[in-house]
Amino acid sequence: MTKPSALRSSARPPLVPPRNPDWSRAPRQKSREAFALRSLMAHNGVSAAVFTKDHLFDHVMSAIPHGIGRDEWLQELLGLLVAGFVKTDIDFQRRGEVSGTT
Repeated sequence: MTKPSALRSSARPPLVPPRNPDWSRAPRQKSREAFALRSLMAHNGVSAAVFTKDHLFDHVMSAIPHGIGRDEWLQELLGLLVAGFVKTDIDFQRRGEVSGTT
């Protein structure tokens, strides 16, 4: 049986996004945008994070069928989010860049 202390010592340190001085000086109205970029940058994915920030919301919103009510929207929410993420991923891959995000 492996001791818990041995497991802890072999664990990888958590990934931390690089610090960007411009983000620390972002105005309040930009704080959500800066948070989104920080949240997305985990795998050396600066360009993927920026692309995702710029396109994900629109891709999710474009997946929503017209004329559905709140209850139908809530039932379809998971599928809409998946569709938005898949579209964003496909569009970014077509750019041919090597970058990633979570």
